[in-house]
Amino acid sequence: MVRINQFKIQLKYILIIALLCGLSFLCYSITIQIRQKKIIESKIQTLPQFNLKDIFNNDFNSSYINSDKSCLIIYFHPECDHCHYEAEQICLSIDQYYNFQIVMISPASRESIEDFANNYHLPEFDNISILVDTLGDFHDIFGSNPFPTSFIYNKERKLVKQFKGEVTTEALLNYLNQ
Repeated sequence: MVRINQFKIQLKYILIIALLCGLSFLCYSITIQIRQKKIIESKIQTLPQFNLKDIFNNDFNSSYINSDKSCLIIYFHPECDHCHYEAEQICLSIDQYYNFQIVMISPASRESIEDFANNYHLPEFDNISILVDTLGDFHDIFGSNPFPTSFIYNKERKLVKQFKGEVTTEALLNYLNQ
């Protein structure tokens, strides 16, 4: 009987220690994620440097973004219904976007991005660049984001607004014109 009580006491201590270790690891992980998020938020306040390929396999880096225009960066996926909506809305009011540079970035396959772009005639517009990010560079630079996410940078390359999720043309143009 004494051995059983000692075993129960030891088991309780082991469970308490395991629980405390688990909670400590969880707190540590959360702290690391918060730090990483703050670092990324700080890093994207000014347009970060990036190097990707466009759908024609040409190099495209952030220095190609025109410093005389505000820039809209859209992180999208061809299978995302909200991304289709945004692309459609931009195309319907493309004349309102001609004073801005639009950079669309996707981690999908080149073929599916090309199909998406061609569906909305995006390659026909001089102010729209469609980039392929199959290596996940966008995630490393801009952090983890849902589809679509829009970043608006002014002429000084400063972040004006970030939208996570679907956004209207009116809202985009409101911040692009600032």
